Amino acid sequence: MILFILGLIFLLYAFRWVRELKQVPNISEKYVYITGCDTGFGNLLAKHLDILGFCVIAGCYTEKGEDELNKACSTRLSTVQLDVTDNNSISKATDFIKTLVVFGRISIIGGPYCISKHGVEAFNDSLRINMAQFGVKVLCIEPGCFKTGVTDIDVILNNVQKLWDRLPQDVKDDYGSIFLKNKFVKMLDGDLMKVVSCMEHAVAAVHPRTRYSPGWDARLFWLLLSYLPTCIADAIILKNISKPKASVYKPFLCCSELLYKAGYSNVLLTM
Repeated sequence: MILFILGLIFLLYAFRWVRELKQVPNISEKYVYITGCDTGFGNLLAKHLDILGFCVIAGCYTEKGEDELNKACSTRLSTVQLDVTDNNSISKATDFIKTLVVFGRISIIGGPYCISKHGVEAFNDSLRINMAQFGVKVLCIEPGCFKTGVTDIDVILNNVQKLWDRLPQDVKDDYGSIFLKNKFVKMLDGDLMKVVSCMEHAVAAVHPRTRYSPGWDARLFWLLLSYLPTCIADAIILKNISKPKASVYKPFLCCSELLYKAGYSNVLLTM
């Protein structure tokens, strides 16, 4: 029975591997629109796809970003200035893309930021189902912790210090100054090509995955953590994050024990 299950799992993975090998034909005629190309993943992806032969439309926030990309890439790459907070800028970018008759796959790359990430993921799931009827494939790429400008430790510490300075004294007393110095994420992956390779497959494969999770932590930690009971996942996270000076948290085995051992007099329920 065990051999049968293992064989079935092997066949499923083999089928997926063979299915994902098929590439989109005539990539020199395919347009890929990428936002956030000034720096980071977007910038690296734009350069990488240009080298592969795709026609790239790179959305940049600054003129400097546009100039640097135009100098670094071939004539297959076109840039357009885009501020996602400005409706007028979005309309101009949309009109520019329409002149190139771009229609096909929508790749939404969400940043890993709690509420906004959940919002993007929920929107992605809804959009994927609705757009499938029109032949549009909507993908979600959820990378782990990579070394980019967003995850720069010095920048994070500086921003946290600014927030700390604005807190009232009673809140500072509850957390304690040591709270700022403990367990910031330092194990960042510097190989951004792991993410870019997933993006490349997403736009080049005939049968792309609906979700990609590049990075060892995304696959071996966060993905597995999502399958655990919530109380166990919470225990693992709470054990490995900084604790306020006034913390009453102790290790627990179940949710009810958490409430009991933590000594909570008030419980907040959300629906």
